[in-house]
Amino acid sequence: MTKTRAISMASRIGILFAEELNGDPREAQNWSELDANDDLPEFDYITLRAEFGNVTPEMERAYKDAFNDAFVGVAE
Repeated sequence: MTKTRAISMASRIGILFAEELNGDPREAQNWSELDANDDLPEFDYITLRAEFGNVTPEMERAYKDAFNDAFVGVAE
């Protein structure tokens, strides 16, 4: 149950961050899709760690997948 909740929360936080960036093109231009080697944004990592004690690879993957699905980015 906790693992499912952790993965769900990681996904939701990833979506929320992408939506925030989508609403601010000046900030979004500094971001791109996250790949396997990218770290999570520090503030979101801290949030997940505070809630669950650690951030698992599955949580990181869920965050990045959700972020990438929701992030529009800035057309060049």
